[in-house]
Amino acid sequence: MNKLLKAILYRPFRRVVKSILFVSLPYLLAITVILAVFGALPEKADPGREKVREYVSDQKFAVESKYGQEKEFAVPWGLVYAVEEYANSWSAEPDMERVKRVYEMLRPVFCYEEYEETFVTTYSYIDKDGQEHTDTETRKLKVKLLTQAATYEGVHLFDYVEVTESEGDVLHTYMKPVGRRFAGDYSRLDRVLASELCSWSYARVKVAGGELFWPVPSSRTVSSPFGMRIHPLTGRYGRHTGIDIAAAEGSDVVAAADGVVRAVEDDDIYGKMIIIDHGEGFFTMYAHNSFVEIKPGDIVGRGMKIAEVGNTGMSSGPHLHFELRKDGVFLDPLSGAKAPEGVSVAIFDNVDRKIVLETADAFMKGQAGLEWLMGRDVK
Repeated sequence: MNKLLKAILYRPFRRVVKSILFVSLPYLLAITVILAVFGALPEKADPGREKVREYVSDQKFAVESKYGQEKEFAVPWGLVYAVEEYANSWSAEPDMERVKRVYEMLRPVFCYEEYEETFVTTYSYIDKDGQEHTDTETRKLKVKLLTQAATYEGVHLFDYVEVTESEGDVLHTYMKPVGRRFAGDYSRLDRVLASELCSWSYARVKVAGGELFWPVPSSRTVSSPFGMRIHPLTGRYGRHTGIDIAAAEGSDVVAAADGVVRAVEDDDIYGKMIIIDHGEGFFTMYAHNSFVEIKPGDIVGRGMKIAEVGNTGMSSGPHLHFELRKDGVFLDPLSGAKAPEGVSVAIFDNVDRKIVLETADAFMKGQAGLEWLMGRDVK
């Protein structure tokens, strides 16, 4: 009886165990491979993590603007550490030369505009004949206004309005911050990943350089130049980061130089937009398109059609908003700029960047190794 009972109980139990192992084995193997490749070794990584955290935390940059907005843009130590660990095969001892190099490539770049505030003081006095007089005295003060902060995740653009306020007998005219715009752009981080994680065997393409090709062959009308301006829709004073080329809707938009397409997005401000990487930190951006013919990762040639002029996003009429950037800093496309000659540009998608950013976020939250992949907090 006991043997029969054991057989009855054992067979179903064995079938259940085999089923569980059959279903779970692929996941167990996957986790094993991940841990083997990336090395979930929080105990070994902790000393190096502290060393990187201390180094990044010790880095300071000058605060030159009147309102001190620079303080918001410190580079996260977790991002520097994540890049270092992936590049260094999760070694217990970080390569501090790489850490310094990565930090320098990711640190923010600031652009300023000088402005003269005025203080007009009104005062009264009585002369020797007993007559009352009113006079004014004007004093000026030069200040720096932060107009853009180029970071590893994009560019923050600061908007201002000119206001005059009464402070007792003094009328004070100054620029008041009224908001900011943000243009997402991971090109600087992508460049770091391409250069530091070369062991991941990114494919590369060599592109030609030279004078930029005019991006709208059918039009030479620049309706709004590069530089500070009053925005036609918001009325705010801020940097116009490119040039606007007025053209009929549907007109061809072509690549200004050889390169690799980094982004094709539908943005609230820029509408249907394209970012092309031309190597060595040079990028062009094409915004407000009605139609886009390319996708991220495509290799494009100088003068090749990539889109059609439109009126998408925050736009006052059909035109192409065209930008030129160098390491996240906006340049005037009409300044005779040239794309780099014969450089090698990495071709890769955004999966690698996403992994690095998620790892960096986990480090900043106090999680260790790859425990964040398994959804467990460090106790």
